Amino acid sequence: MVSQPYTDDLDAALNELMRSSFWQTKAGFEQARARLQGTSTLRHDWDTYGADAPNDAARQSAGRVLDLLEEYLLPPSRVAPSAEGGIALLFLGGNSDGEKRAGIELYNMGEAVAATWSGQDAKSVWDLDGSESLIRKAIEQLRLHLAA
Repeated sequence: MVSQPYTDDLDAALNELMRSSFWQTKAGFEQARARLQGTSTLRHDWDTYGADAPNDAARQSAGRVLDLLEEYLLPPSRVAPSAEGGIALLFLGGNSDGEKRAGIELYNMGEAVAATWSGQDAKSVWDLDGSESLIRKAIEQLRLHLAA
């Protein structure tokens, strides 16, 4: 039989461990993947403005990008369907207002773009060809922008 003080100490240590940035990041990726999977139930006109629902190709591309993002420990703040037809991975950074923002959009037809913007700067948008090396470079650019 385990004594109550011991279990209390063990619970406290486990709770502290689960609040670590590593486990918070892991939880962020679990939530992102759940939100990504949730887009599979959307249908055409999901936004009432005629938007196409994300297709399997966009979800697969987004899943691949999530895998790469996890290597960089950069979970998206939000995963959402794109009004342009596809999946948007959105990031907030900078101060508590989330002034620094970035995103990667993966479209139904296979195209992809990355973007960075903030309150003072103009939006910077560039095409991604879907190659792993270009996506990694984009992730690095997003990380630098969000941390600045």
